[in-house]
Amino acid sequence: MRRISADDFARRKNAALRQAFTLVELMIAIAIIAILMGLLLPAVTSAFRSARVAQVVTEIRGLEAAIAQFKNVYGVEPPSRIRLYETASGSPSWSTHSGTFLEPVTGATVSNDAERVRSLAFVNRMWPNYDFSINRDIDGDGSTSGFVSLTGAECLVFFLGGRPIAGPNGAYAMTGFSKNPSNPLLAAAGNESREGPFFEFKPSRLRQSPSTTIAGILVYMDPLPSQTSPYTYASSSDGRGYQRADLYVGPNVPPTNWLNDVYRTGAGFTAVAQKNKSFQIISPGADATYGSGGFFDATAANHGLTNKFDRDNISNFHSGLLSE
Repeated sequence: MRRISADDFARRKNAALRQAFTLVELMIAIAIIAILMGLLLPAVTSAFRSARVAQVVTEIRGLEAAIAQFKNVYGVEPPSRIRLYETASGSPSWSTHSGTFLEPVTGATVSNDAERVRSLAFVNRMWPNYDFSINRDIDGDGSTSGFVSLTGAECLVFFLGGRPIAGPNGAYAMTGFSKNPSNPLLAAAGNESREGPFFEFKPSRLRQSPSTTIAGILVYMDPLPSQTSPYTYASSSDGRGYQRADLYVGPNVPPTNWLNDVYRTGAGFTAVAQKNKSFQIISPGADATYGSGGFFDATAANHGLTNKFDRDNISNFHSGLLSE
């Protein structure tokens, strides 16, 4: 057997030591990895955020296309505030309908009769052969008295989706409207011919509206993770003008659940609303809060938005976050 000399042993020992990391070298390697992760993490986070925003933008375009299809069928864009009367026109309350109510956002006093006339006029434009003498259970609560009041976020789902139907697991599906010209609000039954839905609402993102306890009055959440506030919708009534009350989407606790105003291109008397002749669709963004709306300047820093809650909103008049 060949004996290893002391010099050979020392050389082999030194070679083994050179192949291993020293503690200092290991700490330097860890520090380099940490720096690289620190540089890459914001980029990865930004990429995820951009992808999610792009998903919402794409869905809003789909909602726009659905509204265009709805208008092609019925001749009007969906309203963003309406009363659908369950009580037949023979009821005494139908003709008198006295008193006033408060607009949910502005607190302005509005005549109940003016609101009735406004709503019936829209129904008549949309369905010219609508039979107002029929009692209807529109909300499915077993009663045909009074009316069902819908606001922006609710109108978006109802008019693009039609009558909702609850499944065995509590999830809702939308069934469109009956093609019966005198009674288009009939619930789906059998093989009845129906119009719509105009948009494919994902059942998992349909929610009970926060502004009412009536089951089946639904709103729709965007695809952002853990979203708690719905898309809201404001119609200019085919260019006749936006109304603040049309922006109401939930309990009147500003600025969490409603927009104070539509987004505009100017201020004061020169202000013109974005999408002045059509409609605005707004996602509240990742913070689930709408902000206060108002002036939007595409050329200014943060686009002139003074309320931080506005900045991550996503809309149909600007590609991406409103602050970008």
